[in-house]
Amino acid sequence: MKYFIVVLIIFFLCSCESRNKNDEKMKMVVKNYFSNIKKDSIEEIPKLFWESENFSGAIRSEAFFINKHYDELEIDDLVQQMKIKDTTSIIPSQKQKYIQFTIKKNEDNLPIIITFIFDKMYGFDKITSPNVLQNQMYWNKSLDSLRKKGIFPRPRY
Repeated sequence: MKYFIVVLIIFFLCSCESRNKNDEKMKMVVKNYFSNIKKDSIEEIPKLFWESENFSGAIRSEAFFINKHYDELEIDDLVQQMKIKDTTSIIPSQKQKYIQFTIKKNEDNLPIIITFIFDKMYGFDKITSPNVLQNQMYWNKSLDSLRKKGIFPRPRY
């Protein structure tokens, strides 16, 4: 019985250490993403994505948008508050994690949402979804003006 408990404790400690390493990998990828944007190294950003060669234009256009509004979005403050959450993909056995930032300019605006999705199957050192932005077209427009135009976007997640 003692050996069984010792084995369980060792297994638990190893799994915690592995989880911490994966969390640190994801945090480093997100920090690298934003530091490359801040340094205007947008050509380096697709290297942080899985299968980036297929989506390099979309990845760079979203990075350019964040670069253009970097100070207004207060990215440096957001990076300090990173939280990793668990989720699953369409296939329930495929485990994913994500880091999400919601930035609201003021109460009358839709928030811009930045989401980085990581997949266990491809490794937690690459972002798997090439689309990280949501509501970027509407985040600086008032809700009243959007309603008058008949535009009221629905959340993606």
